[in-house]
Amino acid sequence: KEWANLALVAVASLLLSLQRLLRNVCVFSFSQRVRISSSLTMAAYMEKVNTFLDSDNPVTEQMKKLEEKTGIKKLHQFFAFVGIVLLWFVFGYGASLLCSVIGFIYPAYRSLKALESKEADDDRVWLVYWVVYASFSVVEFFSDIFLAWIPFYYLLKCAFLVWCMIPGGANGSMILYDRILRPTFKKHEAQIDQVANKAVSSAKEVSSEASAIAASAADQATEYAMKEGMKQMKEKHLQQEEQQ
Repeated sequence: KEWANLALVAVASLLLSLQRLLRNVCVFSFSQRVRISSSLTMAAYMEKVNTFLDSDNPVTEQMKKLEEKTGIKKLHQFFAFVGIVLLWFVFGYGASLLCSVIGFIYPAYRSLKALESKEADDDRVWLVYWVVYASFSVVEFFSDIFLAWIPFYYLLKCAFLVWCMIPGGANGSMILYDRILRPTFKKHEAQIDQVANKAVSSAKEVSSEASAIAASAADQATEYAMKEGMKQMKEKHLQQEEQQ
C-alpha cells in the first residue's frame, strides 16, 4: 500500500508538469479547455510528498536508513525515484506492464476498500473510473497501430490514468464521464438497449439450438450404443450355441 501511494504521488507530480507543458503549447483541450482546480498546485503536491515522507511506514523507514548511510535526503530519494520511473517509461523494457500495474492494481485496491466501506460516494468514483478505463481500453485496442507511433506513449498513458484516479475536483474520470461518456450514453441509450436486447435474444436462440443439437446427438449416441450392445450380445449368444 505504501509503495502504491508513493508511486501515485510521484506520477501525479509528473502529471501536473505535463499538464502545464501541454497547456503552454495549446494542446491540452477538449471542446472546452479542461481546467485543473487551484488546489492541485505544485505547492500542494509538495506538501503531500513531505507529509508522506514524514510519516511512519515501511517505505519511509527504508528511506531513512538509506539517508543515514549515504547522506541523501528522503526528498532527494523521492525525486530520484520519480526520475527512474520516467526513464523506465521512456527507455525501459516493460513500460506497458508498469503502466498497466499503475492503472489497474492501485484502482483495484481502492475499489475493494470502497466496497468494504459504508460510504457510497467512493463507490461511484471508482465505478466511474472503471467505466472510463474500459472505454479507453476499447479505443486503445482499435487504434493501437496509430498510437504506437506517438513518442513517449506509455508515459502519456500513465499520466492520463493517474489523472483519472486523482482525488478532488480534478479527477479525470469524473470529468470525462460528465462531459463525454454520460451525454453520449444518454443520447444513444435507446439504440444501445435495443442492440443489447437483440444480442441477448440471439445468444438465447443460439444457446437453445446448441442445447437441442447436443440433446439430439446424445440421444443418437445412446441409441447407437444400445444397438451395438444388442448386436454384440446376439453375436456372443450365437457363438456359444455353435460351440455347444
